[in-house]
Amino acid sequence: IQKKRRDLRVIVASATLDAKKFHEFFNLNESGDPNKDTCGILTVEGRTFPVDIFYTVSPVPDYVKATVETVMKIHEMEDDGDVLAFLTGQEEVEKVVSLLQDHARSLSRYGMKKHLRILPMYSGLPYADQMKVFERAPSTVRKIVVATNIAETSITINGIMFVIDCAFVKLRAYNPRTAIESLVVTPISKASASQRAGRSGRNRPGKCFRLYTVLFFYTGDPDVILKCIVSGFFANAARIHHSGSYRVVFNEVVQTSKYYMRDVTAVESSWLVELAPHFYKQAKVC
Repeated sequence: IQKKRRDLRVIVASATLDAKKFHEFFNLNESGDPNKDTCGILTVEGRTFPVDIFYTVSPVPDYVKATVETVMKIHEMEDDGDVLAFLTGQEEVEKVVSLLQDHARSLSRYGMKKHLRILPMYSGLPYADQMKVFERAPSTVRKIVVATNIAETSITINGIMFVIDCAFVKLRAYNPRTAIESLVVTPISKASASQRAGRSGRNRPGKCFRLYTVLFFYTGDPDVILKCIVSGFFANAARIHHSGSYRVVFNEVVQTSKYYMRDVTAVESSWLVELAPHFYKQAKVC
């Protein structure tokens, strides 16, 4: 279209996408002179207060359970302020709400001065129940909102001071074997993580508790992520190099008129020996 329409202008607006990647994709300037760029990034900064970020020391094996534990620690140790916890879908939201309600009933028996009001928030929730998250809670009540990524950009809830980020989100993915789309749980982007953290700094300084390590967020070494993939799919290694070494790991094989490997990831052969010594042995090729 651009070849025929030089006057065409494309505006991509989002609060969570990686703007630099889009800039690199659409920029046709190969001279290295930024003044000749064919696209630009326009950032509109919102009014936010400082937000303290906290990470886990080690990876969390069950972020649903960790979310419940973090909420209870906040309620017992932190000052006044409502809590917003992010999860991936309705099932997880309802599970956490149920567990927190059990904890709230236990606390009420021991005469806890500040009570908990646990509220779910997801797109399939009836309108009347969704509006409950915007109601102001009494001074003797701490509001806990357990939500999907609908609370990431679509809405702003006043009174939120603490955010719990599970590090995952559900995104649409197409499965060529079944020819249908489905929601797949995937790690969130840095932009989404920053957006979630900002939810706690809308009205006053806040805190964000990320249920993942600082290394997970600052992926300066991509090998860390690739090694995680290898540790889960080491048995699905394919021999593609003439030297006989294993160089890729795949998720599954899709059978159409031919066999295709889906979700292929390049790896180092030494990782297979390191992560699965019971499965692989290092051999020298003469």
